[in-house]
Amino acid sequence: MSTRTGPNREPGGPRTGSLAELRAELEAIGLRPTKTLGQNFLFDPNLARAIVADAGVRPGDRVLEVGPGCGFLTGPLCDLGVELLVVEIDPRLAELARRRVGESERVRWIVSDVLGGKRRLAPPVEEALWKEGDWHLVANLPYGVSGPLIAILAARANPPTSMSVLVQDEVAGRLVAEPGSRAFGALSVRIQLRYRARAGREVPAHLFWPKPRVASRIAHLELRTDLARVSPGVLDAFDRLVEACFQRRRKTLRSTLGTWLGDRDRGLQLLEEARIDPSLRPEVLGAEDFLALARGLVGDAPGPR
Repeated sequence: MSTRTGPNREPGGPRTGSLAELRAELEAIGLRPTKTLGQNFLFDPNLARAIVADAGVRPGDRVLEVGPGCGFLTGPLCDLGVELLVVEIDPRLAELARRRVGESERVRWIVSDVLGGKRRLAPPVEEALWKEGDWHLVANLPYGVSGPLIAILAARANPPTSMSVLVQDEVAGRLVAEPGSRAFGALSVRIQLRYRARAGREVPAHLFWPKPRVASRIAHLELRTDLARVSPGVLDAFDRLVEACFQRRRKTLRSTLGTWLGDRDRGLQLLEEARIDPSLRPEVLGAEDFLALARGLVGDAPGPR
């Protein structure tokens, strides 16, 4: 690997200047953070190194970073020696981060929105992502895209082996929420079928600029090794079923399934076969319960549970 140290980069990561110096660099390129793009820049190098360490990625691993900001997380990832794909929507920030981090043959940069719509990645991102083999997401995600992006990546044919993401505390809570809890919802179910989720360290607001008005936390997701037993058809039915049920989360499953299928008797049959009480609401079912319903919906024989 040939690496050139950028003019604003010290060995071991981006220049560890003060917040005033960081703001001066941003002002020099005419950039002020905007809520529209979810720009709350992490500027603490110690936390950045801790995030990379907690993610458990190793030299040579393939890593996606979304929303690098000024490169405070990009630097430690580069220093570790991962193969890095970085996606930044703002061309001015992308240029600043590249200058701070330095050029490397192991790093690819994409200047683009990461999303191409509500349910899909932007074409250049989709094209660049790895189609087979292990890869990981390590990122301080822009708040506006965190939930949708995590769900889209999780549903890919080759999803990330792990995700370590700095997100709103509310989003982290939804990822790890238990069935029946207030935070439990469609995102919880979709992720928990595919990943084992745990909440990581809380991140104080004063480590960002500008300070966010909400609490932040790191969430860690590890791909479930038993996902291979679930067919693509069942996964598709699972996602459609979860969406339909949580659009009517306060209704009983008897009502929700009957309305969605247009066949009350068929809905009751699915619930009976899955051994689920029709009077329950969707918000008390776990991922395995929805999986059982999805299997019944497509006529797929259930695997070991």
